[in-house]
Amino acid sequence: MIETIHIIKSFFVDDSVTFKGKHYQVSGLAGYPKPVQQPHPPLLMGARGPRMLQLAAKEADIIGVMGPDDSAAERMATLRAAAGERYAHLEFNSLYLRVQVEGEPAPSIPEFSNLPSLSGSRSEIIDYLQRRRDSLDVSYIAVIGTAIDAFAPVVAELAGK
Repeated sequence: MIETIHIIKSFFVDDSVTFKGKHYQVSGLAGYPKPVQQPHPPLLMGARGPRMLQLAAKEADIIGVMGPDDSAAERMATLRAAAGERYAHLEFNSLYLRVQVEGEPAPSIPEFSNLPSLSGSRSEIIDYLQRRRDSLDVSYIAVIGTAIDAFAPVVAELAGK
């Protein structure tokens, strides 16, 4: 992962990338087109364990904080310690693969019950997301699948808050 990050960042910054590592060897890779964002597009990394959290804190711009809610504060403390002064410039993300707002969409298939979920009334979900933002600095929410339309009113109400 460390080598991958180095290559990706170099690709957007340098005109040509040459890298010889344990896992990757790149020779003369033309770094174009150049991105509008400088020095490179924001790098999003998902992390759960201490090593990945520490790496993400040092290298990523957006960190997908993965894992159960009951240990989220511990993961955020690891990120805060590893990021140091960078912490104030980081954005934190939560991904929800199963979402139901006011019972929509219909419940998902039971074999996916262990995936991250977000369900309840619109006001319950808004309160939950605001508490996570206030206590854990999570401000970037990703919703996957058929729930996007059901989640739209939540986004509309949270916009600008």
